[in-house]
Amino acid sequence: ALKAYAEAARADLMKAVEDAASQLPHTQKIIFILRDLQHLSPAEVAEILETTEDKIKSNLYHARIAIGKYLKQHYQTQTMLEL
Repeated sequence: ALKAYAEAARADLMKAVEDAASQLPHTQKIIFILRDLQHLSPAEVAEILETTEDKIKSNLYHARIAIGKYLKQHYQTQTMLEL
């Protein structure tokens, strides 16, 4: 039962992250996917997007902040609905 709960929680988190990423500006979304979901290095992403590593890092920072805010709101709302 605990394993099933953990799998359901992980699936819910992944869905929430995907929903959050879908709301990002295009460049931030691509960088977030390549860095955090595909696990490419900043240098690899910079080469793919033909930009600098500093721009990759800046965009990723802003993407992570936005996703964190979305997740915080998502889980606060979900918790309130469960009460």
